[in-house]
Amino acid sequence: MINQLYCDGAAKNNPGPSGCGAVLYLVSPPPESKVEMTQSLGVGTNNVAELTAILRGLQDLPRERTVVVYSDSSYALGLLGKGWKAKANQELVERLRGV
Repeated sequence: MINQLYCDGAAKNNPGPSGCGAVLYLVSPPPESKVEMTQSLGVGTNNVAELTAILRGLQDLPRERTVVVYSDSSYALGLLGKGWKAKANQELVERLRGV
């Protein structure tokens, strides 16, 4: 089994009140554990909420472990896994790429 990070973010009316959540399942190497996180982000966009969810989840990942990130955001996955260039949210994307 592989370590898994499930993330989601949302904004009502985009931009509007936003929040994010993440669940990190750590299985390899043992011991197994589960870390859950939710956060209210104030007024923001859905893209910022999605990226922040991934960032918060990765911040709880011990450095020596690898993880598969699951997200419904093609924007976030494209920026982080497909080499898309960030036109907006550049600072947040750079923080994520540095984690």
